[in-house]
Amino acid sequence: MCIRDSTNVVLSIGDNFAVVCTESIDSENRESVLESLKQTHEVIEVSLEQAEQGFCANILQVSNQKGDKFIAMSDSAYKKFTEQQLSILSKHGKIIHASLPTIEEIGGGSARCMLCEVFLQRNSA
Repeated sequence: MCIRDSTNVVLSIGDNFAVVCTESIDSENRESVLESLKQTHEVIEVSLEQAEQGFCANILQVSNQKGDKFIAMSDSAYKKFTEQQLSILSKHGKIIHASLPTIEEIGGGSARCMLCEVFLQRNSA
């Protein structure tokens, strides 16, 4: 897999955090991307190995009807994150993870590839 072909393998942005594989950003733009993200988000940098082998940026922050926040990821991502990275993520939502070997090994994606975000307002009709 060419990591530069898919943004969801190198960057995930939640409400107040961003997971980014800075090694995948060309050196000319790396600092400006980080500075921009740090203005509004707590940045968690992951290595190229974490991004490619663990799908650490292929995560998604979701919420339930009560507004409780969760961070969905695969077991692979969970195992590749460091304790410190998981601690930071857990401040932004309860971490939930599942085994997704078929999606990761054959499909080339992970948890975020399997989820759909809906940003529409509910009708009160």
